[in-house]
Formats: sequence, structure tokens, C-alpha cells
Amino acid sequence: MRIVAITTRVVNADMRNWVFVRVETDQPGLYGWGEATLEWKTQAVVGAVNDLAPLLIGRDPRDIEQAVRILKKHSFWRLGVIGMSAVSG
Repeated sequence: MRIVAITTRVVNADMRNWVFVRVETDQPGLYGWGEATLEWKTQAVVGAVNDLAPLLIGRDPRDIEQAVRILKKHSFWRLGVIGMSAVSG
């Protein structure tokens, strides 16, 4: 099983926007959802998810520890609150 796409969905909820992350696999109908909300930083988190997603395409979605290591290792600076919100999604 491999990751084939990572996309975001922003849902408006009055005082905050929720950022949901969808991870799609090469298995038909098999996907997962995560949440990466950071108040008042919606577009920054969406951009971080979009920038980091290519690092995970083709990898096994079940190996979460490896995914986190890869995302932290390939960020130029420390990820900070926006980057860590993106990784948590």
C-alpha cells in the first residue's frame, strides 16, 4: 500500500477554520483523514501541507514514525508551530 495523494479541505466554523488533511492510497476507496487546524493561520498550514506532501507520495501510510522523521528531516528550518500543525494532520 502506498500514498498517492495528500489534499486539504478547509471548513469554516465561525470563529475558526478547520483544516482537514486527506491521505489517499493506491487501494481503491482506502483513505484516511487528519486534522491540522491552527487558529488564524489557515492558509499557512494549507501551504505547509502542500509543500510537505510530495515527500510522502509513494510511501507506506502505515509507517507514521518514518513519515514524521522524513518531514522533520527535510524541512530547511525547524518546523515551528505552522509546520508542526501540518505534520500533525
